[in-house]
Amino acid sequence: MIEFFAPIEIRISVYFSKLSYLRKKEVLLILLLFSISAPAQTGQGSNTEKKVKKVLSIVAEHHYLARSRIQPSLSEEVKRSFWMSLDPQGFYFLKEDLDLLGRRSFRLESEEVGQISSFFSNSLNLFKERLKATEDYLNELEKSNSPLVTKGEFEFYPQRKTVFPKNKEDWKDRWVSYLRYKVLSSKFYSEPFSKKEDFQNGLLASEKILRKEVIQREKERIKNILEHPDGFEPYLESIFLNSILEKFDPHSTFFSASEKQRFESSLSSKGYSFGIVFNRSFFGDTKIERLIPGSPAWRSEKMNRGDRILEVRFPDDKNRTVVTSDFSPGEMESILSGIKTKKAVFKVRKNDGQVLNVHLIQEKMGLEENSISSYILNGKHKIGYLYLPAFYTEWETEGGGCAQDIAKEILKLKRDNIKGLILDLRNNGGGSLEEAIDLAGIFVDQGPLFVQKSSNGELIIIKDTNRGTIYDGPMLVLLNGQSASASEFLASALQNYNRALVIGSPSYGKATSQILLPLEENRKGNSDFLKLTTHLYFGVQGMSHQQKGVIPDIPLPDLSDLSGREKDVPEAIRTEQIYKEITYKKFPDLGLSDIKDDSEDRVDDDPNFSKIGSLSSKLRKKIKSMDLISLDSGDFFEEFSELAKFYEEYQAATRRKSNSFTVDTHSFDQSLEKMDSYTKEINSERKTRLEEDLYIDEAYKIMQDYMQTYVRKGQK
Repeated sequence: MIEFFAPIEIRISVYFSKLSYLRKKEVLLILLLFSISAPAQTGQGSNTEKKVKKVLSIVAEHHYLARSRIQPSLSEEVKRSFWMSLDPQGFYFLKEDLDLLGRRSFRLESEEVGQISSFFSNSLNLFKERLKATEDYLNELEKSNSPLVTKGEFEFYPQRKTVFPKNKEDWKDRWVSYLRYKVLSSKFYSEPFSKKEDFQNGLLASEKILRKEVIQREKERIKNILEHPDGFEPYLESIFLNSILEKFDPHSTFFSASEKQRFESSLSSKGYSFGIVFNRSFFGDTKIERLIPGSPAWRSEKMNRGDRILEVRFPDDKNRTVVTSDFSPGEMESILSGIKTKKAVFKVRKNDGQVLNVHLIQEKMGLEENSISSYILNGKHKIGYLYLPAFYTEWETEGGGCAQDIAKEILKLKRDNIKGLILDLRNNGGGSLEEAIDLAGIFVDQGPLFVQKSSNGELIIIKDTNRGTIYDGPMLVLLNGQSASASEFLASALQNYNRALVIGSPSYGKATSQILLPLEENRKGNSDFLKLTTHLYFGVQGMSHQQKGVIPDIPLPDLSDLSGREKDVPEAIRTEQIYKEITYKKFPDLGLSDIKDDSEDRVDDDPNFSKIGSLSSKLRKKIKSMDLISLDSGDFFEEFSELAKFYEEYQAATRRKSNSFTVDTHSFDQSLEKMDSYTKEINSERKTRLEEDLYIDEAYKIMQDYMQTYVRKGQK
């Protein structure tokens, strides 16, 4: 007789031996449902429930939408969102898993939050089981010499549209198809192939090695989840809490005390560094979380927050190459800090799909006098040029914020008698709103800049309180689809005042601000934190750029919005309008009509801009059609070769040496170049890049036209 307290595997095994196949399957479902319905053990689950209550309490008190999104449907939406976050491409869960797990209900819409402990604990246990089962299957595939499928298609699921496998056979088929896709893409990007036959022959010769490599990477991905530095349970708890917060808006997030600690350590000025803080999406993309102001990566002016790092190559170490998807962000930072050579080449994919090779040299991270560089575009007139990658503040640099640093650069440019100024905010994802206010004050005298609206409807006018300006000449601001947050606030304020011509493409469309709130007050300062959206902002004319973006005065075609904008996020807060009379003194009208017409004529006649417009349409259609990837090597090569060709042509179209200006360093930096060969080398590379930037070339030409009509008559 089997004892009741014998291991459950033995009891089930003996009992099952007496049942028919159909009855066995029925009992399995009952057992699984029973395990899901069982009371959760005390521990992480109950702790999570307490945190959920606390999070919802803080959200109800401080979030801009307050309780308006705490609806009866919220719990079910969070369930689905949580599963999607754990398994965005349907590689671990089966449909029947989630059907059974979904029967365990919980409530978020009432003050008495209940049943979260059991739901979270059972989700955690089931996910761990599925990860280990996947690991076992990958081990099985690794030992097998049988080839992967060579026909059919692999389907990429769009965001939140995952279709989970119906059964174990579907699950295995999906994995085999995915691994085949990874083998094909690894070979395709490993070296250039001019012919389909060359690709197919190369694949045939190296398929076994590639197969082993991609399986190892997927096993490593699973290991990184199961052995997460914060612990498996706390890591999933963070995902669950963020699944709740994302239903309020895309910018409200939870981050743990350990995540906060890692962020603070990234600001350390000790030792040598490239100045990159890495992050990773759940599915393995290694992204730039932030650039340390003044660091080599920052000063390269080629990297931005959100860029994907594909690989890192060390030319002085036998060209050793590290594929970032093989390592966690912490491991990548350890690799970079531990290398003997100081040189590295980062392969970076920008949001518009362009792939850049960025050459960097590690430097000792110390206090920088200034994290901003400026140049002179020297043609018919001297035009100052400033690029700002992000809005940083004093605590990030232990020195001045970006407004103070830009003010210093403008003073240097004025010594060289510039006649106009171009401020480049392309790909600037934002940062400190206070710095945006201070920066606006450099160009606009005392007055209202925008209006802040809180959840209770209260309107507060945000003003520049500092009298006087540092620069009052002709000015252009360059934007694109990845210019967001603080960069949009600045551009919008300058546009509303007629203080600057805004050119480029519509910005990202984020007109909200967030604050950090500790989950628990304590003296040790090791609390978890919430970043909550608390306010929506409007220009002095009563309009908000939320979801719409800042619309340029003069549009220029590009692909910067290819990865999406605020309006593409389902949970994004909707735009609004306020009716409040605000008195402010605008600058004279810009006289845009002729300037805009002349720019449009140039763009229409320019073969590079025409190429960009044509490629934009083709690329968007091509990308939409690539949710289904052919697993036939010939078809795969042709599809991806066409896509790669589009990107190469687009990248080439954005580069053309200007015949309107050359780029010089200002006199202050020229003296530094004489003392520091590295500074001279970096500046030389930057100057070449600026001279070949199609958008800066057009900005310079627009500035020439603008200067003819610009008359400083004071403010109306």
